[in-house]
Amino acid sequence: MTCASLHPPIESNRTVGPWLFQFALVLFALGGCASVDPYSVPPMAVNLERDDAVGYCARLFADIDRRVDALGVRDAESPRIAGFPYLRVDRFSAVLSERIGGEAGQIAWRARLQQLDETARAAELANAALSIDDLARCRALLTAADASAAADLRSAAKVPDNYSIAMRTLGLYPLTRLPFAAGISRWQQDTRSVFAMPLAALPVRGQLQRYAPAGRTAETPGPSIDEWNTLDVLGIPVLGTAAMATLLARHAPVLEIDVAGVYDKPGS
Repeated sequence: MTCASLHPPIESNRTVGPWLFQFALVLFALGGCASVDPYSVPPMAVNLERDDAVGYCARLFADIDRRVDALGVRDAESPRIAGFPYLRVDRFSAVLSERIGGEAGQIAWRARLQQLDETARAAELANAALSIDDLARCRALLTAADASAAADLRSAAKVPDNYSIAMRTLGLYPLTRLPFAAGISRWQQDTRSVFAMPLAALPVRGQLQRYAPAGRTAETPGPSIDEWNTLDVLGIPVLGTAAMATLLARHAPVLEIDVAGVYDKPGS
């Protein structure tokens, strides 16, 4: 069944029950059609047909993705971009695409998308027990080959919401949200009650030990305004090593742990 051939029944003499059942099937099918194969649209669809180095690299990525999908080890953190499956996008990068300007910004943004794919594929290849040495070179080659499609890349660099059309239409999301919200509310109440108890009232099996960053005090200053004003070409604050360490120390939690054995210590 093709996406174009799907339509709800229109015969008026059918009963409501079968009509709703068929309508639900249509919605589920449409949900499947909404998922676009990232290799089926340009420029990747065109690159796959080339008989040069660009074509080789396009087919290399396609072959790896087929094997990753067959083994069910696809990384869900950042989706591949339709037409540019050697790049990936997250919500932050998608927002950045709306405000980048100039060649330097374009290069930095594409480098960010490349890094997302490199990180995701490292996990996928490890889970699939695959080792491919040519990916970094091919990713750079494909990025350069598709540089003229910058507008298409910005348009395609969106993170899908992954909601089911059928469940939305049939109203199942609101129904499932009620018991989920009730469970979360109970967990929050239980957690608040535990944290509201005086420390002396808590049962202690071993010895209470406090863990906090070395040298951290309530007056530990954060990075100065001047340090926050240092931005990269994408407008992202750039903090030096010392400023980052200070920021982490200032906001790190203080943990009070009942240590009854080595297994209770952080990192054990």
